[in-house]
Amino acid sequence: MLREVESRVIAESNEAGEDVPVVNMVFRCDRHLDQRRYNAPTANEIAMVFANSDGEPPFERNIRVYPLNPENPQQPFININILSPNLDPMAYPIFFPYGEPGWQPNWCCESYQGAQGNQSRVNVTMLQYKSALTAVVDDFNPIISAGKLTQQWIVNLYLQVEANNLNFIRTHQQHLRTELYQGLMDHLENEAQNAVVRAGIPVILPSSFEGSPRNMRERCADAMSIFGKYGAPDLFITSTDNPKWPEITENLRPSEHTTGRPDLLERVFNLKLKSLMDNPTVHGVLGKSIAQVYAIEFQKRGLPHAHILIVLRAADKFSTSEHIDKFVCAEIPSSIENPRLHEIVTKCLMHGPCGIENPGTPCMEAGQCKKMFPREFRIETTMNVSGYPLYRRRPGDTAFVRGREIDNRFVVAYNPYLLLKYNAHINIEVCTSLRAVKYIYKYIYKGFDCANIVLTAGQVQYNEIANYIDARYVSAPEAMW
Repeated sequence: MLREVESRVIAESNEAGEDVPVVNMVFRCDRHLDQRRYNAPTANEIAMVFANSDGEPPFERNIRVYPLNPENPQQPFININILSPNLDPMAYPIFFPYGEPGWQPNWCCESYQGAQGNQSRVNVTMLQYKSALTAVVDDFNPIISAGKLTQQWIVNLYLQVEANNLNFIRTHQQHLRTELYQGLMDHLENEAQNAVVRAGIPVILPSSFEGSPRNMRERCADAMSIFGKYGAPDLFITSTDNPKWPEITENLRPSEHTTGRPDLLERVFNLKLKSLMDNPTVHGVLGKSIAQVYAIEFQKRGLPHAHILIVLRAADKFSTSEHIDKFVCAEIPSSIENPRLHEIVTKCLMHGPCGIENPGTPCMEAGQCKKMFPREFRIETTMNVSGYPLYRRRPGDTAFVRGREIDNRFVVAYNPYLLLKYNAHINIEVCTSLRAVKYIYKYIYKGFDCANIVLTAGQVQYNEIANYIDARYVSAPEAMW
């Protein structure tokens, strides 16, 4: 897409006889920024990058159509609004070969017979309409069968839906309970009086906008309230989507790849996550849960993963090393006694290899692994060290991972039952101290992914013009979610 823009700029400059510099965009790695949000992309994926302080997608965009015979030669294009029903068929003609119009404001579905026998008309939201287009049907659906073009359409879909919702909030502030923000109103009035200007009409971005600062602060406060009532969390679980799940691979058409079906990835992950949450809450695996919270992240890796905090009842809390060893393991299982568990652990739960022998891995920083691998060998589990136990890692067991022989020092802690049931990366950490509580809650509610973008104009010189833009990063899997 960027190459098309660059070639268009060069073509127009040649017609006008002017020299227009080629604009390049690159991701800027700044170690001073939060690497949990500003980390560099590690997956080859279609993504959307836009600049906004609160992460709001832009409502006004330069979507242009160039007619063959423009009415005004001075302006040979027409701008199309994102709410236009002609946007999708004109931008994606291969998806809509007959040019059928798409969603438009106040669009209603056909009359249907209600439960009481009354016919009524119901407005269809943009989200409902767009989601219906991604439904899995028996017939061929070009929208979910176009690979990277499907990813681009899904990313654009997210931008349209969120921008439309936020535009409604912006134009219907009187319907919101803005009197609840009276402190903000008073602050703006005082600022206006001090500057000897007239106070404008404030626009409130409500906490219902997922990922916004107010949304994250509210969710973190709710989670801390749960901690205040039920006690500190006992388990910190991280679960990542596995693109090789049979529910995904068996539903791919010939020539399709998992990266081209973010809709399928997210649907299966959603079902697996609900099942995973039922293990401690319904079935009592790992102990009976009395409270739990979780957040979904993507972190520019192409696959979703969930951070889960679980509070166990008093009788199931981890009070001894023997109790921890019963549920959490950090050793390579035997390939003879349990070959399937051995295969899952060596594929999904081995870190690195990193360290002095392999300093080029992404986890290495200043010669040290950020994840504190390799760990030390231990004959038995030690309870509380900086809020976490040090798990048993006995020497002797080894496995070949990514072309290197590594031992138990590189194993990520796991639960054998959950690993055999879900066949995915499921990391389990036991929390044994209050020191880890605030960090964990802030970690899972840190907000959406961001990127620091550098726009450069001119040749590769030392005097090139550079603009540093703090932007939001949304991938196709996140947009689909």
